[in-house]
Amino acid sequence: MERYLKGVVTVFMLLMFTFVTACSSNSSTETTTTTEVNETSTTTTTTEMTETSTTVTTANNTTITTSSTEENTQTTTTRDNNSSTTTTEQSGVTTTYVFEAEYTYLDDMIGTGYSGGTYGTGVIVEDTKSGDASNGYYVSYLYSLGTTLSFEIESDRAVDNAYLVLRLSAELIDFTLTSDMYTVMVNGMGYDYEAMVFENVPGMQSSTILPFADFVIGNIELQEGINTIDLVTTNSQAMGGTMYSTAPMIDCLKITTVAELTWNAYTDNIQ
Repeated sequence: MERYLKGVVTVFMLLMFTFVTACSSNSSTETTTTTEVNETSTTTTTTEMTETSTTVTTANNTTITTSSTEENTQTTTTRDNNSSTTTTEQSGVTTTYVFEAEYTYLDDMIGTGYSGGTYGTGVIVEDTKSGDASNGYYVSYLYSLGTTLSFEIESDRAVDNAYLVLRLSAELIDFTLTSDMYTVMVNGMGYDYEAMVFENVPGMQSSTILPFADFVIGNIELQEGINTIDLVTTNSQAMGGTMYSTAPMIDCLKITTVAELTWNAYTDNIQ
């Protein structure tokens, strides 16, 4: 009996061992490894420049603005770990402002011409000789050392790339102006420019004058608030008669900028 029981136990143990082994063989361990990939992408969008031109004359005929919309838009998007950063750059809108010389403050002006002088608004000349003055008038009698025509212009912001152009003509003789002879100052700082050449100038007895033309000064700095642009005769090279210095006739100045410009135009100068 005892031997019989031992045999049963042995058989039972063998069966258990076989079962456990079979279970171990059929089981599997699954390991899942997830690798997070950091994906970086850059998207660049460029908008070509679109230019439109609009001419506006203010109610008091003081400022003519030509608007040029220059829209260089660049968008850069970077994605990293599901985050994104977008940077957009846009140049904005530039406007060309025209400020007439005859609308500057002239009460203290003393001018000299070929045979004598004048003062105040007497330096304003009506364009009756086909000079193509933008408002039909211009300023002359600037032919003595130190004579200054000043423009006071207000800007809504500081900029360092406002583009300045002078619209000028000449009378009596041909000549060339340099920045040493005729000074362009903005807020007390002088600016160099390429020589201004006036050729084929009609003589005194001519029924026409040399048509006004644009002369580029270049980029200037404007501060927020009031800016003073001075055009100063700084030479003693006589042109004849009582014209003791060489100087141009001034129609207007033009400033192209993204800033908003205004000024106090003395429209009563023209009666």
